[in-house]
Amino acid sequence: MLSFGLAVALATVLGAGSGVAAGPAAGAGSERPQGTSTEPNPTVVFTTPGPKPVTLKVCDPAGLCSSLTQTVMVLDPRPAVTSFSVTPPRLEQGQSVLLDATGSGQPPLSYTWQLLHNGVALGTLFGAHVTWSSAGQPLGTYTANLAVKNASGSAAGAADFTVVAASPTRYFTVGPCRALDTRVSHQALLAQAPPLVIAIGGVCGIPVGARAVAANLTAVAPTAPGFISVYPADFAHPTVSSLNFNAGVTRANSGVLPLSTDGTARLAAVASLKAGSVDLLVDVAGYFASPTGNPPAALEFQARLCPFGFCEFAAGTEIFFSQAFSGTPTEYRYDWTGSGVFSERSPTPIKSHVYPSALGVVTPAVQVVGGSVVSTLAQPTPMYITAAISSELPAAPVVTAATFVGYVSSSPIDPTIAGPHPAYQLAIANTPPNLFGYDVYASKNGSPLQLVAALAPALPPSEPLVVDNFSPATDSLRIVVTAVGFAGEGPASAPIGLTHP
Repeated sequence: MLSFGLAVALATVLGAGSGVAAGPAAGAGSERPQGTSTEPNPTVVFTTPGPKPVTLKVCDPAGLCSSLTQTVMVLDPRPAVTSFSVTPPRLEQGQSVLLDATGSGQPPLSYTWQLLHNGVALGTLFGAHVTWSSAGQPLGTYTANLAVKNASGSAAGAADFTVVAASPTRYFTVGPCRALDTRVSHQALLAQAPPLVIAIGGVCGIPVGARAVAANLTAVAPTAPGFISVYPADFAHPTVSSLNFNAGVTRANSGVLPLSTDGTARLAAVASLKAGSVDLLVDVAGYFASPTGNPPAALEFQARLCPFGFCEFAAGTEIFFSQAFSGTPTEYRYDWTGSGVFSERSPTPIKSHVYPSALGVVTPAVQVVGGSVVSTLAQPTPMYITAAISSELPAAPVVTAATFVGYVSSSPIDPTIAGPHPAYQLAIANTPPNLFGYDVYASKNGSPLQLVAALAPALPPSEPLVVDNFSPATDSLRIVVTAVGFAGEGPASAPIGLTHP
């Protein structure tokens, strides 16, 4: 792989393609602007990035020819921002914000952050991963400007965050309780693995409105030396350690761990080690929360299976919504069309909806109520409800396996779950092209089937099917799976019975 604008020597190769300047070997004279060369060792200059076919054609005096084509991948040397985050987007005065970015382009890259408040520059920070403390800073909205530079140019990014007044908290004790044991949930922290999200709110008597938790962390059976970072789940991954360990040595450390600032009271954990794994135990003894409790708030409301950056479903398709809330709502209200009328109400979240006919654009919304407080959240992008096309419906899935993978206490598919739930990895043999994903319906002890999850077509291990607790000794739980595409929801698979240890 090469950067465009650089001369590339091609030994006994004939370069071809638009935007290619070819000429004799270095030192043999000036390059010609054509995309071909008859020199045995030409040098070519690619002026645009991307895959470039290079063809060698050899002919003998009799006119018999043979050719061979290979592709050269030309990279763009100019810098680009490939990831950019400022977390948390809302913090209390005295807390720190984490500025995290990655870039691409010809090394070396430099990262420069400038913090602004009301248009006034407060300071400059250097590095791809840095923190800034709001201690002593005024309340209000701030802007973090990022510049990524190299010898070929610069790229920029910007994000706002808000500093609010710190609110008082009280410490509440709970009985000693194990909130996480990855030996039981089969979720050992692996080298180079994504962070493990840990639900703390709703577990061990800790409310979702908790702000921090007093906990003891234990690293068990590490296969290599390293460290574990435990941090708020809505923060980017920090580079600091919460607990260090050596191979084969069980180590523990205690402290007060801030929880996610999005109202879900979650932690994230990641292991930094060269290879192998380490198990993690989290034992809690108390938590910090507002003395009066947190008001209810709607935090997430989004239809699943929107693979193209927008949501489009055929009428008659049952649509699963990922939802998250904080506080203790007493009522959930739903406006499925965006009319402003919240016509469906329930004491518990309603996780799915069916539009019986084509409606065009709809913007569903949810309200949560607690006392005099009402929090409203609309789906961030419109949804298109079109007519079903029966002749194009996907076939019934063939589920070849439903493998128990352990217990989980959180799920990106259904953030409302709390406490350990059995999780399963599905395998499906006949995934059709252009599939939105799969709807999964469950029936416990012969009850009517209910939609419990919507899974991406790739069935990623990071998003297993999570179901309600059941005892294989006394309960039966079966599922059926349907495929969802642009034409609608197809027929169901044969029933599959779930088991677990």
